Amino acid sequence: MEEATALANGTSLSNVPKAREDWMLELPDIRKIPDMGLGARQFRTREKPEIGDRSVWTDTPADRERKKSTGAVRSSKGSDPAEERERERERKLIEKRDKEQEKMAKQHKKKQKRDKTLLEIHQDKLKKEKKDSTDGTRRPFNRDLDLQANRFDEAQKKAVMKKAQLLDTRFSSGSSKYL
Repeated sequence: MEEATALANGTSLSNVPKAREDWMLELPDIRKIPDMGLGARQFRTREKPEIGDRSVWTDTPADRERKKSTGAVRSSKGSDPAEERERERERKLIEKRDKEQEKMAKQHKKKQKRDKTLLEIHQDKLKKEKKDSTDGTRRPFNRDLDLQANRFDEAQKKAVMKKAQLLDTRFSSGSSKYL
C-alpha cells in the first residue's frame, strides 16, 4: 500500500529494499508442529518417518546450482571404500558358507542313498496294490474308487506334484541359499 501511495504522489520508495520476513522464508521447526494440536491422538503403529533434507522447499536457484556442483563431486568419488570392502567381505563369507552347506547336503544325500522321495515310493506301492486287486470278482462298495467325479486325472496330478516340488525355489530368495 505504501508503494501505491508513493506512486500516486509521484515519489518512489526505491531506496527501501524489499525483503520478506524470516517466517516467510523458512520452514517451521518440525518439533513445533505436533504441539499445534495436529498430532496423533493414539500410539504410533509404525516407526516415525525419517525427515530428510527439508531445504529443498526454500532453496534459491543459486543454492541449487551450488548443491549440484558439490553433489557431483561426491558422486564421482563413489561410496566409502571401507564400506565397499566390508560388503565384499560379507558377500564372500556368505558364498563360502553356501558352498559348505551345499557340500554337507550332498554328503547327506549320498549317505541316505534315497533316489525316490517318500511320496514316489508310496505311489508305487499303491499302483502295485491296485494291480493286485483288479481281478474279475465282485468287490464291495469303496467310496474312493466308486466316487471319482471330482478326481484329477494322472496328468493333472503329476503337474500339481511338479509345481509343489518347485515351491522350494519360489520361497528361497535372499542373500544366502540355506537358512
